[in-house]
Amino acid sequence: MLAVAPFEQPYFWIQRLDGITNVLYQSKLCEVTKENGSVIRLGYFLNTSMADLSAVFFSNVATYSKVIAMAKEPNSINYFVTARHGHSTLNHYSENYEEGLLDGLFVLHNPFARYPLDREPFSSR
Repeated sequence: MLAVAPFEQPYFWIQRLDGITNVLYQSKLCEVTKENGSVIRLGYFLNTSMADLSAVFFSNVATYSKVIAMAKEPNSINYFVTARHGHSTLNHYSENYEEGLLDGLFVLHNPFARYPLDREPFSSR
């Protein structure tokens, strides 16, 4: 398994999944050409070339805001705007907001992994 987070770049919290799904599954792009002309092929999880990597854990929300959301400190920030799976609009919370450590964590499975990651521990999320 490999854990990846895009915290090295500005505005990382709006990245979501486009970049990592392109790298692993060619969701929108097959390759990227760098400024020097070299071509980087994408889609590492589309064949057995990465069979030793079972999954990639990706999160762009392991931030100080998550710490505040989980701390339930009455004197801290108390208004959150979130996007949640299965909702078509942003959710606005000013009280009774709940967030867990795994909220915002994506597990991207390699269908060609030599030793696939057990999905059972993640099935209830």
